[in-house]
Amino acid sequence: MAKTILSEAQKMLLPYLENVPPKYRDGNLLLAYYASVVGVFTPDMLYQMLATFPTYQLEQESHIIHYIAVSDLLLSDLCTEVSHELFEMDEDVRKLLKNRPASYFEKFKALPNKKEIAAFAYLYANKFFNHPRRKSLKSVITLESLSIIDPKYTGFKIAESLQKFSQSKDTSIEEIQLLLHIAELEDDLGG
Repeated sequence: MAKTILSEAQKMLLPYLENVPPKYRDGNLLLAYYASVVGVFTPDMLYQMLATFPTYQLEQESHIIHYIAVSDLLLSDLCTEVSHELFEMDEDVRKLLKNRPASYFEKFKALPNKKEIAAFAYLYANKFFNHPRRKSLKSVITLESLSIIDPKYTGFKIAESLQKFSQSKDTSIEEIQLLLHIAELEDDLGG
């Protein structure tokens, strides 16, 4: 019998799914997938994602993602609170989920695609992250979303954001963490 070798991301994802009641597993997996597209999120953003993408199809039946999926995700090992009510998904888990491996996702029909989720995140960030303390978060989510929606335009915006951050004298810890996230995004785009 062939031995299955699990990646670190799979080792984190499996207990997350196994520790929730079976009727919630699919919804929890889908919310984790939606969050992986953005990577950095707040609890409210996750609730708004559920309001925007509340259902999924399994065969011919429509199912609703239960709101408990938000707390299940936030309290899991899949993400870490990096600032007050600001969470970041584990990078390995994020990469796994963003690629929607068939072993997890083949049973679902008519899921929102990455561009639809990114468009939601872009609109959400521009509407709700206008407070001065959330400007850097807005920039990161906007750039992350644009990298999915329009990768060519995003390269220009990343360079512009990095220049603004590097010229700032009042850079907070949160802004430094987000700057590192932008730099990782630039690497992902081949910048």
